[in-house]
Amino acid sequence: MKVRAAVTFDNKDTFHFTELFLREPLEDEVLVKIQATGLCNCDLHYMHDNSQPYPIVMGHEGAGIIEKLGSKVTNFRVGDRVIIATNHCGKCQKCKEGLFYDCEKVMDYWVGNQVDRKSPLTLKSENGEEKEVTTFSCHATFADHAVVKACTLVKVEHDDVELKHVCFLGCCPITGAGSVFNYFKAKAGQSIVISRMGTVGLCCVMAAKIAGLSKIVAIDRHNEKLELARKFGATATINPVDDENLDGMTGDFDFAAESTGNKELSQKIDKHLQESTMRYDINGSVDWPFACIGNSIKDQFIPQMIEYFRQGKFPIDQFLTYYKFDDIEKAYNDLKNKKVIRPILLLD
Repeated sequence: MKVRAAVTFDNKDTFHFTELFLREPLEDEVLVKIQATGLCNCDLHYMHDNSQPYPIVMGHEGAGIIEKLGSKVTNFRVGDRVIIATNHCGKCQKCKEGLFYDCEKVMDYWVGNQVDRKSPLTLKSENGEEKEVTTFSCHATFADHAVVKACTLVKVEHDDVELKHVCFLGCCPITGAGSVFNYFKAKAGQSIVISRMGTVGLCCVMAAKIAGLSKIVAIDRHNEKLELARKFGATATINPVDDENLDGMTGDFDFAAESTGNKELSQKIDKHLQESTMRYDINGSVDWPFACIGNSIKDQFIPQMIEYFRQGKFPIDQFLTYYKFDDIEKAYNDLKNKKVIRPILLLD
């Protein structure tokens, strides 16, 4: 079938709306009509890093309606509303143990390597030749339809939950909230310091409040983001524009979550932590322990986040900004220039 996609053609490029061909789903895949998709800082980074061949369709935080099932897909139905989340092979030892977040192929899938199949997207050139199009994260949600493995999907059971509010749960929210509940396994009365109040950091703050942590310290260079952090549950905030501001990190911390990717800042923070503090590098870019999506089992944890959202305890919709799909360039620039925290593209 023909689909309309926002395609990136080289590492200096942004997006061009292009007609592509999307093949039928294989036996373990489904066809999803995309209704909403987040635009993540990971999209901004990987669309320019040459990790996979161009052209490429970015987007990995999508949600929509199932329109067609592969012949061996039995746990979903046509018409189901679903969130597209992380991929896994289902064959390695970690997958056999149910630890899908630790799949040995997870980073291959992340950059768009389909591993055991060709990309479902192709582009026809003017001379009629077909060129394979890379699907970022093996999702490619910057298109009106996507073919993805059924194992990546989580069903949205509640009709009162709009997909535009939860489409991005499979990336930054599951990573931030998952770090508190599933990596740290935090308990009421414990303490945490969290650096950078983007989507991941703010979700980490919300989760810490839900878990009942008594001290939740948020660090960011932008005061407006620190105000949001206080709104969502931070008990104290620090702007590290001057090194001495970090002296406000007094007392012991049970946990520290780092999401800036700034090694210099993480080292300064580390000097104020105790040896016993459990550390977590959310982005995998500094010298702290790293775990994919906070060691979260998406089939279990995404429904839990949705329930917290329905209860008003996880108000992720309060930092979202909505754009029409045709305005993807504006959404891209607004995110790049830090005018918004999380852009959501609406396709339906």
